[in-house]
Amino acid sequence: MYNYLGLVNGVLCRVNETPLTDVNFASAPGLYADVKQAVNLSIADINTTDYTWPFNHVQSSQLLTVGQVRYPLPTHVKSVGWETFRLRGDNNLQVRTTKLVPIDYEEYLDKFSDMEYQPNNYLGVPSNVFRTRNNSDFGLIQPPNKSYTVDYEYYKIPISLEASTDVPSIPQIFEHVIHSGAMAYAYMFRGDVELSTASFQIFKDQIKNMRIIYINRVDYARGTERIR
Repeated sequence: MYNYLGLVNGVLCRVNETPLTDVNFASAPGLYADVKQAVNLSIADINTTDYTWPFNHVQSSQLLTVGQVRYPLPTHVKSVGWETFRLRGDNNLQVRTTKLVPIDYEEYLDKFSDMEYQPNNYLGVPSNVFRTRNNSDFGLIQPPNKSYTVDYEYYKIPISLEASTDVPSIPQIFEHVIHSGAMAYAYMFRGDVELSTASFQIFKDQIKNMRIIYINRVDYARGTERIR
């Protein structure tokens, strides 16, 4: 099964150790704890090699509050697509789907900061989004006059696996890559430098192949000529 327990047991099988079960997974000591750590380190290496892996892409939404300018981003956000913010169309609210134009924080301070202190003087349909300095929230101009919904996209930072049934964001087709990285760390923990070095090289090559599939792609060209 493709979950934390299955990944750990896959590594244990390679080193001829007894597999774990759901019952003893959490408390398993020694080598077993090392292998569990090795699996998480392998997954972390894959995820941090590139923060734009499509399997870490998330589409999110935020219900707006009348007069509120700033809204929190999810805590596991790594990279926000500021060009993806759009006001969701809603016939009941008499609004069409519209892209929100990003502005920098300095422009917000220069031209629009009074909207945050006196929002009732500026209520309207938001047209712009700005990124705050702390990177933990975003702001809208104008303050909303209705409970609109804003959609946006981002790349997340995956959390470490903990429970035996936890499933990584990495697709199962790349289970062997997770195993390779985990084996490299497992050998390192055991002091086998030669096998660890060889396994890390295999691991790096497999990640390169993942990048070829997912990241190093050529986008379609789009013509700019207009048909009249």
